[in-house]
Amino acid sequence: MIRLVVLFITVWAGIVVALAGAAPPILQQTLQNPPSWVFPNAYLDFDFAHQRYWVNGQNVAIDSLLTVIRNIARTCTNSAGAINYVPINRVCINDLGLLVWGGTSNLILQSQFAASWTATRSTLTANAVTSPDATTDAATLVEDSTAANTHLAVQSVTKAASSLAYTFSVYGKSNATRRIDLQIDDNAGNGAIMSCDLAGQQVGVAAAGVGTPFTGLASGVQTWSNGWTRCYISGTSSTATTIRGVIFLDNGTGTGAVNTSYNGNGTSGATIFGAQLEQNTFIVPSPYEPTTVAANSAESDDVSYTFPLSAQLPTPGYSLYGEGYSQLPTTFPTSTYYLADIDDGSNNNRLSATHIASATTGNCAFAVTGSFILNASGGSFLSGANGKIACSATTGLQLGAVNNTALTGTTSSSMPTSLTKLHIGERPDANPLTLWNGYVNRVAVFLNALSQSALNNITQ
Repeated sequence: MIRLVVLFITVWAGIVVALAGAAPPILQQTLQNPPSWVFPNAYLDFDFAHQRYWVNGQNVAIDSLLTVIRNIARTCTNSAGAINYVPINRVCINDLGLLVWGGTSNLILQSQFAASWTATRSTLTANAVTSPDATTDAATLVEDSTAANTHLAVQSVTKAASSLAYTFSVYGKSNATRRIDLQIDDNAGNGAIMSCDLAGQQVGVAAAGVGTPFTGLASGVQTWSNGWTRCYISGTSSTATTIRGVIFLDNGTGTGAVNTSYNGNGTSGATIFGAQLEQNTFIVPSPYEPTTVAANSAESDDVSYTFPLSAQLPTPGYSLYGEGYSQLPTTFPTSTYYLADIDDGSNNNRLSATHIASATTGNCAFAVTGSFILNASGGSFLSGANGKIACSATTGLQLGAVNNTALTGTTSSSMPTSLTKLHIGERPDANPLTLWNGYVNRVAVFLNALSQSALNNITQ
C-alpha cells in the first residue's frame, strides 16, 4: 500500500513538472504569433478605427499608454453622427478613429438656444427635441404668421476692429419643414449667407455675399445617418466691431434660390442644435464645443506615446506607418499636417508622415539635428479622404510610400538618435497650425527598415 502511494505521488509530481515545463513554450508561442490584423513584425500597431492595440507582442489597453493633454472636454462624433463627450486629458476614439484637432473657441453663448438669442417673427423653444447627444437639448425655431417678411434667430458677438476669418455652424434635423439659411454679418447689412437643405442634407445655395460682401467665402454640410446635418458658412469679416450669427427660416426647397421673406403660417419651422461661431481659418467647423453663459475655449489635442527604454528606436533602422483623413479642405493654406511622428521629444531628430493639403500629396520627412535628410512628397492624398503613408529609415537608405506610390528616396549615412516618442496627429511642439485636424485611423512602428515593396504593400 505504501509503495502504491509513493508511486502515485511520484507519477503526479512528474506530471506537474512536465506541465510546468510546457507552460513557457505555450506562452511564448502566444506572444510571438500576433493576431492576423497586426502588421507583420510590427513592434507597435494602434488600430484606432477598430479599437484594437498591440505593443511588443501583447494586446494592450490604449488609455494606459497614451499621454493626452487638453484642458477641456471634447465632443466625440461617430460615423452615425451620435455625439459623446470625453473628459479633459482623454482622447476621442470611435469607429472613425482617433480625433486630433487644433484649439477651438465657440464665441456664441447658449449654443443650445436656452437664452442670449433674439427670435424675430418666430418662436425659439429650447430643450424641446432629442439632439445628437441623445438628450433633450435641441431647440425648435417656428415662424409666426407675419406675411412677406423674414423669420429668424440672431446673436451678436463683439470682435476686434480687424478683418478676421470666422466660421458659423448649426446642426439641423433633416425632417424639418423649412430649410435654414446661415448668415454672418456686421449688423450693418454686410456679410454672407448660405442656404442649407435639411431634407436633402445638402447645400441648397452656396455662400454668397450680402451688402458689401465678406471675402474668402465658403460653405458646406456634414451629413449623418441619424438625420442631422451640420451646416456651415465661413468668410473673412469687415473691420466692424460686431459679428452676428443669424439663422433664417427659408421657404424654398432643395437647391432653389434663397427665399427668406415669405408669408409665415405660424406652424412651420426647423429643429436646430449646437450653434458655433469661431474665429479661425479652417474654413470647416471645428468639433462642436457647447456653451452656456460664457464662450468655450479648448486647447489643441496633444497625444503621444513614450517608448520604454528597451524599445528606443535602434540606429540601424526603423519604419513608421500612418493612416487617416484630415477634415481640412484642399483650399486651406499650405501648412503641413502631421499624421504621425517618431522623435526625440523635439523637432530636431524625427521621422514624420505628413499630409500637404494644398498639394493633395503625402510626405515623408526625415530630419537629423534639425536638418531634413529626406523630405519627399508624392502620391494622391486628398483632404476628406482616407490616406496611407509609410516611411522607412536606415543608415544609407531612406524610403517612403503614399497610397501605394513610391517616393523618391535618399542614401544619407546620417541617422537621428534617441527617438523616444511617438506623436499622433501632431509634431513635438504641438503647433496648432500643423495638427492633423481630423481622424487618425491607424499608426504602426517597426523596429526595422522596411523595403520599398513592403512600404507599397501596406499603403495600398
